[in-house]
Amino acid sequence: MASELQVTTIRGVPTGASANQIVVPSGQTLSAPGHVIQVVYGFQETQVANTTNNFVDTGLSAIITPKLTTSKVLVLIGQSIWANISSLHNEPDIRLMRNTTAVKDFLNVIYFGGGGYNAGATVALQYLDSPAVGSAITYKTQFRNTYASDSSNKVDAQHGTATSTITLL
Repeated sequence: MASELQVTTIRGVPTGASANQIVVPSGQTLSAPGHVIQVVYGFQETQVANTTNNFVDTGLSAIITPKLTTSKVLVLIGQSIWANISSLHNEPDIRLMRNTTAVKDFLNVIYFGGGGYNAGATVALQYLDSPAVGSAITYKTQFRNTYASDSSNKVDAQHGTATSTITLL
């Protein structure tokens, strides 16, 4: 039989090893639906080049362990992307991976027009995932060059001094 406790304020005891703390004993779970339970942040500064139409890792990743199998994970990405374009244009794609599974393809994330120039930007992407696991998950990004048929077209992640970021909530 379940019971309900209604209170206005809960306070931890003012003295002792757990002073001013509310302790949830091992084996017990405290649930507060709709709240952010943890935040994980990752960044990548190492330049990665891609001259192919295949997805390759950008080097950007972070690991989070959901508290419950019903937990949601909000993924916020600031992906630095740069292009060296000859006569064609380029519209790079970015893929979000959960461990080894592709969960979201962000297609044509930015338009780089042709004409023989270099350009770069940081694109902001977000995805709400329902991983349905309670074990550690690695989220990472991959990218590809959509106009690799022209060998002079090159796309970089984290070109030069650029930084990419990933935040998991």
